[in-house]
Amino acid sequence: MADGSCTTHEAPLQPATPASPGNALAAAMPRPPTQPPPPPADAAIGESSGGEQQPPRKLTLYGRLKKAAKDLKHEVLAIYYAMHDPRTPWLPKAIAFVILAYALSPLDLIPDFIPILGIIDDLILLPALLWLAIWLLPHGVMDEARQRAHVEPFRPGRNWLVATFIAGMWVACLEWLLWFLINRYGNAVLRQYQLEAMVGLGVVCAIAFWVWLAGKLVLLPC
Repeated sequence: MADGSCTTHEAPLQPATPASPGNALAAAMPRPPTQPPPPPADAAIGESSGGEQQPPRKLTLYGRLKKAAKDLKHEVLAIYYAMHDPRTPWLPKAIAFVILAYALSPLDLIPDFIPILGIIDDLILLPALLWLAIWLLPHGVMDEARQRAHVEPFRPGRNWLVATFIAGMWVACLEWLLWFLINRYGNAVLRQYQLEAMVGLGVVCAIAFWVWLAGKLVLLPC
C-alpha cells in the first residue's frame, strides 16, 4: 500500500542447528596446553646440569702415572737447554747427557706395554736423575731453561745408539737365562747343544730387533 511510508524487509531468522552430543562433549573438554619446541641438545645438557659444566672424569691411578710421565717431557727439554748453558758445570752436563740419551731412546729399559712396570723407569729413574741435575745446576739456570723451553719448543731426534745398547742388554739377559736353565735343569743332550741353542736365540733376537727397527725407520711417507 502506497501511503508514502518506507517499509523495511527483514530476513527471516533461521533456527539454530542443535549441537550434536559429540561436538558438545568435545567443546566441554579442556584443550591440552601447547608444548614448546624441544630445546637444542647443548641447551638441554646445560639445563640438566643446572647451567654448570660437568666435572671432568677422574683419572685412574695408571692414568695419573702416565700423565705424570708425559709431563716429564717438558723438563727433559728444559734440561737440554740447561746443558748448553755456559754457566753449567761439567757434572750436571754429564748427568743431563745421560738423561737426554735415555729419554730420547725409542726403546725403554722396561717396555711400555708392560702395565705399571713399563713406566717405572719414566717415573723413578728419570725424575731421580732430573732432580740430581737440577740440584747441581747454578741458581737461575733451570728457570731460564724452562722459560726457553716454553718459548722455543722443539722435538730432538731419537737416540738409536742407546736403543741398540738397551736391546743388547736384553739379549744378554736372555742368553744368561737360557744358559742357567740348561745347566740347572737340562739333560746331557741339551748341554751338548748348548752353544747352538744360545747362537739360535741370539739370531732370533737380532732378527726381531731389526724388524722392529725397520718398522720405526722405513714407515715414512713416500
